[in-house]
Amino acid sequence: MQRPDEDLEQYLRKFQPRAVRRLELRPQAGNPWPLRLAVAAVVVLTGSVSLWHAERKTTKPANHVTVQAVQSIGMPQTRMSTPALTKLALDDSEAFDALLARESRTVLPSMQGEHSALRVLSKE
Repeated sequence: MQRPDEDLEQYLRKFQPRAVRRLELRPQAGNPWPLRLAVAAVVVLTGSVSLWHAERKTTKPANHVTVQAVQSIGMPQTRMSTPALTKLALDDSEAFDALLARESRTVLPSMQGEHSALRVLSKE
């Protein structure tokens, strides 16, 4: 048993403690503002290009009229604000349910037609 302890002590004698040197800090080179301005310009340019690209993808030609646009011309739609909808849901849940049912019939596609999503899924 003494042999491993002696080997360990002999191994540890090889190491000599050293004084800790002072941490050297490199001085900052130049003024950081040009770099910050360049980064801000790249961020603004990237954001504006992505917004432009998204807007370009969503816009449709002027001669193409959608069905939803025709429906909105035929009947005026009144949109309730979020606080008004919340108040209606808290005060009168039956009226809120009726409003949601009426809106879902005008906004969502029909599920009972020949090419409805339910009929297509049921065939698979």
